[in-house]
Amino acid sequence: MTKTVHIIIACLDALPPSRIQRLVEVFPFPVRLDLVRLPLPKRAFVRKSGKWHAEKVLSYLSNELKHLKHDRHWTPAHVRKILGVTDVDLYFKKPSYLFGLSELGNDAVISVHRLRPHFYGEGHDEELFQERTLKVAAHELGHAFGLVHCRNKGCIMTYARKVEDIDAQHDEFCNDCKARLESKVKLKSKG
Repeated sequence: MTKTVHIIIACLDALPPSRIQRLVEVFPFPVRLDLVRLPLPKRAFVRKSGKWHAEKVLSYLSNELKHLKHDRHWTPAHVRKILGVTDVDLYFKKPSYLFGLSELGNDAVISVHRLRPHFYGEGHDEELFQERTLKVAAHELGHAFGLVHCRNKGCIMTYARKVEDIDAQHDEFCNDCKARLESKVKLKSKG
């Protein structure tokens, strides 16, 4: 029997796009999503760039919510991950911006700031925005579960340097990545 994986969606001064609920369909095991709200950590803002340092945001998330990850009374899930969602521009060294950042095997944060078509001078397209958000969220959570970038064309775990790379991804993990995810979750439940 596969146990449920619990993903805590931390809304950082932003509401997550509605498509984020589809994360339960992307993973090859049962997923429970819960939403919590947190303010952005002011110490993560870098005036010089006008952006937010993704690693500091991620560290803040992990520290603020670590009690929820270990509270067996809150949820009986055997694996818990945190996904921060924000609408501010994130960066971490190079490149000068990020769609998301994850600590391999731990937690993740994504920014929807550069996922909206109008950011690139295109017309409003809510469907495209929601699809991009789902892909980036699933990709970063894939890293949080221990996956590395995939070379299978179209897999959600392929590296995305620009928004066109995200658009070229499918909204699912390839069979190899699905098998790795299932293996990692089963290994985690034994430990």
